[in-house]
Amino acid sequence: MDNPRVAVGSSAMVEDLPEASFAGQQEAYLNVKGAEEVVEYVKKAWASLWTARAMSYRDSINIDHETVYMAVIVQKR
Repeated sequence: MDNPRVAVGSSAMVEDLPEASFAGQQEAYLNVKGAEEVVEYVKKAWASLWTARAMSYRDSINIDHETVYMAVIVQKR
């Protein structure tokens, strides 16, 4: 398949802390197809680290925004 559909999602370093759960805080996208869409949705997934929801949650559990790192994963479906 020349242009497979992929999933674009995130994996943040602080997702599985004993005192917090970051599951669902960042965006994930399914059925992304083609290089242009992959680039677009990788940017959107990375940017979701800085949404009001994600930042508010980090504030509520005293996580410094500058210490949070995240990878964006592209996975063939």
